[in-house]
This record gives sequence, structure tokens and C-alpha cells, in this order.
Amino acid sequence: MKYTHKLPDASVNAPKKNILFETVKALSILALIAVAFFFALTFSLNAVVDRITPAQEKKLVGLMGFVPEMGKEVKSDYLQALTERLSSCVELPYEIETLMIETKEPNAFALPSGKIYITQGMLQELENENELVYIIGHELGHFKHKHHLTGLGNSLVLAFLSLFLDDNYGDFFEGSLKLSQAKYSQEAEFEADMFGLKVMECGYGNVVSSTTMFQRMNDGKRWSHFLDSHPHFSARIEKMKAEIKEKGYTLNAQVNPLKEKF
Repeated sequence: MKYTHKLPDASVNAPKKNILFETVKALSILALIAVAFFFALTFSLNAVVDRITPAQEKKLVGLMGFVPEMGKEVKSDYLQALTERLSSCVELPYEIETLMIETKEPNAFALPSGKIYITQGMLQELENENELVYIIGHELGHFKHKHHLTGLGNSLVLAFLSLFLDDNYGDFFEGSLKLSQAKYSQEAEFEADMFGLKVMECGYGNVVSSTTMFQRMNDGKRWSHFLDSHPHFSARIEKMKAEIKEKGYTLNAQVNPLKEKF
């Protein structure tokens, strides 16, 4: 029988599997593993957070450093007096100190070891003392629920994971860490909102103007950066008004002017 030579068909050099599909599949699996690892570490750290004592928290602050680089710290007897008035309604393991930071960027946040920072830019946005009282009450809520430590734990997890990523992903995580510093999850913000109302009613006697700051923020585009980590202002206002109605908090009271210029 005569042998007839045949050329191989065109598929001989073609892979049986789609390379692009396999690459995407592999990356997706790695992403799922990374996400699962992130949540496992976060859950573990959050469990540890609940057991951190005030002494350990202060030691942690000393080891890692939490001095804001936003501007100069300024002590205010007025801010501190309001803080102490509201703190009498909160069971916390340490005294809270409220300081102003000289920067135009409007912000307020709570950091480990009992420090509340309110920027000069935020204070200048306020129209009355009632709004200021609510802001302080809100930050006290972060301390009460240990959001300040939970946020730190999440940042540490992200920093740890970034060590195993290439430069492009590392840059992404570094940016995420900066955005997440002294900011909290949307759930934590809602929780602090409700606690702020409770403390304001207890220590100030009413919740008048507790939502007016958010209403102005909701109308201004300059506050859009808050939505990266905070709930939408309209959602917060809606929840706060529902809470005020449900708990019967006092709305029939005067609006007090700020007793100090910032």
C-alpha cells in the first residue's frame, strides 16, 4: 500500500484552551482567595479589638504614632467643655480630648487613645452650637463602638496584603489606606449617627439642628469626597429623622449660637 504524505491540520499549533479565558479565570480565583483572606484577617482583628484595654490602646498609639499631619493642633476650652458635657452620658474607659486642627479641609474624626479632631475648615462651616454638639456626639459614638480601632485593623490588613502585590496593585492599596485613615464603613457611620442623637439628647437636652449640617453638605458638590467612605447624606438624614421620631427626641428648643470663633 502506497503511503500518502499529509500535512497536519491548522489546529496542531493552536492551544486546546483559550489563553485569555484561562488567564482571567486564574486571576479571578486569586482575587477570590485574596478577598477571603482579607475578610478572615479582618474578622480575627476585629475580635482582638474587642479585647484591647485602654492601656494597650495607648501603648499601640505610642508604637505606631497617630499624630495627624493635616495641620497644627489647637486646644480649645470651649470644645473641651462641650465634650465633657456630652461624655457624662457615655461610659468610656478614658477621658476624651477634642482638638482643632488648623486646616481648611472640612473633616472630623476620632483616633485611638481618646482624641477627637475637628478641622478649622469644618468648624467654620457650622452655623450654631447645636451642630457642633452633634458632631462631637457622633465622634463619641465611634469611640463607644470602637470604630476607631476597627478602622485601624482594616488598614493594617490592607497594608499586609499590599506586601504581596506588585507595584501597580501596591500603589492602589497605598491610596486606599490614605483614604481609609480615620474614616469608617458606612454601617459604622450610621451607627455613630444614631449614637450622636442619643448623646445630644442626653447631654444637651435636645437634637435641634442635628441634621442641618448634613442638609447643607447634601446640597454642595465640595463634600462629594465624603461619599467614598460615608453613606449618602440624604440617607443619613432620612435615618436620623426616623430615629428622632421613634425615640421622641426633643425638637422644641432654641438654637444656640457658637460661643467661639474659629
